[in-house]
Amino acid sequence: MPSRTAPTSSVETPAMKALLEFVFAYRNYLAALPLVYVFLTTTGEVQDPGLTWSLALAMVFLGANIRAWANRHCNYRSREKNILARTGPYAMSRNPLYVGTICIILGVNIASGILWMLPVTLIWVFAIFNVVVAREERKMLKNYGDDYQAFLDSTPRWFPGPPSGEHVSGFLRDLSAPLAVLALFLVKEYRLLDLWS
Repeated sequence: MPSRTAPTSSVETPAMKALLEFVFAYRNYLAALPLVYVFLTTTGEVQDPGLTWSLALAMVFLGANIRAWANRHCNYRSREKNILARTGPYAMSRNPLYVGTICIILGVNIASGILWMLPVTLIWVFAIFNVVVAREERKMLKNYGDDYQAFLDSTPRWFPGPPSGEHVSGFLRDLSAPLAVLALFLVKEYRLLDLWS
């Protein structure tokens, strides 16, 4: 597998450094800017609230659960700040917190009914988060060295891949609770036990 490395920083001017700091500090607000437009317009609004709200709630639920799962495995928030998180969702994606945030933002966009804005929102969100992640990866490479380089080489930046090696059992254990909850919803939806008649 070719080595993935964090983007190297070219010579940053003070203005560029200030801009990158601003983007990092306000990343979630900046990523959500397209939502301002979808709340202020009705141009091209889909007139099927059942469909849009169902999809929206599913995306927001998915995003919130991805974020909760990632927070559970994020060592930075614990006393073990010097240990790189590689379990749970971090076994599949280097940035599960951002993936969850993207799902939430897209879910809110869907709730607005302005579905034609989804590609614009997605491009905007990835543009903002790619700038932020490139900065974070450079910092992590400095802090964790070869361990983080191995993480870069084995784990995709955004889209989850299947877990590998020692992380498989932890991944399956962590996935068992969400799958059990999903199974209950499927039982209800398809009335397999006929409890909700």
